[in-house]
Amino acid sequence: MAVPILWQDPFSYNGKPLFISKYFSSLGENEKFILKEYLEERGINEEFSNTLFDYARFLKVLDLWNVESKVRKWITFKSIDSGLYYGVETNHIINLLIKLFIKSGATLHKLDLRFPISLELKPVIFYLLGENKQFFSRIQHLSLGKISDNIIESATTLLEALAKSTTKISAM
Repeated sequence: MAVPILWQDPFSYNGKPLFISKYFSSLGENEKFILKEYLEERGINEEFSNTLFDYARFLKVLDLWNVESKVRKWITFKSIDSGLYYGVETNHIINLLIKLFIKSGATLHKLDLRFPISLELKPVIFYLLGENKQFFSRIQHLSLGKISDNIIESATTLLEALAKSTTKISAM
């Protein structure tokens, strides 16, 4: 019983972001290989061990600002090159995580849309949201922060997908 509770909101905890690697363990073998190559090209040597659970499925709270913060810390912690540029790498990892959350069957209860300035969601995210309406279907608490001009398109498309799937919002 404790495992699902711990994984409902892992991005809000103050500890090291090592848990991010656990999410990648639920990728398919081909996706793991591609991610491993991508990370190695950037000086990150990461092994993806098999896990007992599909941790992504337990997610209930998604705060984009916290996700971005934890991904940056994870890259810093794992990277050999301290001068690594984080924009592209962070975006890639965030998109991969969101894709995992949607595909795993996670159902969010709380969504905080404080968009990081550099976050650009890939079209596959919006496609998956259209295919899996349950991801947003149980959101009860929604927070929306300032949206920067350079990400207005991603934010608008995400909000449109949210509007099509959400009927239970009780707090904004």
